[in-house]
This record gives sequence, structure tokens and C-alpha cells, in this order.
Amino acid sequence: MESKKIRLPKLKWIAMKKHREPAEGLRLKSVTVSMKPSGKYFASLLYEGYSCENQAAELDYSTAKILGIDYAMQGMAVFSEKIETEEAGFFRNHLHKLSRKIADSYDAVAVENIDMKSMGQCLHFGKSVQDNGYGLFREMLDYKLAWQGKKMVKVDRFFPSSKKCCKCGRIKKELKLSERVYHCECGNEMDRDRNAAINIREEARRMLTA
Repeated sequence: MESKKIRLPKLKWIAMKKHREPAEGLRLKSVTVSMKPSGKYFASLLYEGYSCENQAAELDYSTAKILGIDYAMQGMAVFSEKIETEEAGFFRNHLHKLSRKIADSYDAVAVENIDMKSMGQCLHFGKSVQDNGYGLFREMLDYKLAWQGKKMVKVDRFFPSSKKCCKCGRIKKELKLSERVYHCECGNEMDRDRNAAINIREEARRMLTA
């Protein structure tokens, strides 16, 4: 291994981006290599000789900065808090920029564990899902978070993120897709997708601190 390259069996020397430098005096024990659907390789290096002094403190996810993301047919996604996006739309150049901004700004990102490929095959959604760009955006965000040692948390797709009030926790038994504003008995009134994104964020926080 060199400063900016690592030699992998059958792949020779390839470019490498380090998340952090190992402490001095440690011995490389093993390397685990995985490949993402995008074709990018990730290498996890295990060193021997760590002491308690060398280990970084575990992140407290109860107070960590987590972003919740709810998939949206119109506009690609809605976030649990305001994220500045460009008017140019969700093209590949813009998606790289947006995913980098989020990966740099948050400790973890929470998304619903939905199968975009299956959604795209549904007759009702079809091409609108393919044109949406959310699947590509989520993939970009996933590997950029991984580069920084951060997490993407996938919340169960059956979690009632849309029906649950993010303020009081009440769950509506019925919520029509046409209802774009969430109304709750507690007085909470807000954009339906923003409400869902906040619930996704808090469910991820619960999962990380369980």
C-alpha cells in the first residue's frame, strides 16, 4: 500500500482515497474488498495493535445530526429539514453536488428501504420512477457516506412514516394519497412528505440507539 494507491490481487495498483490515517505502530492484518453497483470498490482495512487511547469515541446518535429523506414522485425527494437545491433539476451533475453536500453535512442519513427497480416495473408508476433520479441519488449518497465512515440507515418500508404525526405520535388509520397536507388532532398541520421525512429520521435514530 502506498499513500494514494493500494494493490489488490488480480486488480494490480488502483487509486485509493483514505478515510483516515492509521495510528503509528499498527500492523495491517486484513483487507476486505467490496464492490458497489456503481462499479466502485471499497476496501476496509483492519489493523492490529489498537489501544483504548487510539480508538475514537463512539458517536452519540441520540444527538447526532441525521437527515431523513422521503421519496417523492414529484421533485425526487423531500427532506426532514430545508435543503437548498438548484432549479436546474435533478440531473447527474446536480445529483453529485447535492449528495456530496449532504454527506459532508450530516452524521447519518435515513431513507425508506424501498425497491426502486420493482417500483419502476409497476404499470401505475413506470417511466415516472425511472425519470425521477431518486435511485441514482440514493446510490451516490450511500457511497459518499461510506467514504467518510458515516451511515445510511434503511427504515422498514412498512413503517407508517406517512400516517404517523411527527409531533405527537398519533397514527391515522386512513390517509388518502390525495391528502398532501397532514392534519392531526394535536394541531399539527404540515406538508405530508415533510412529516414522513421527519418520522423516517426519528425511526433511524431509534434504530441507531437501540
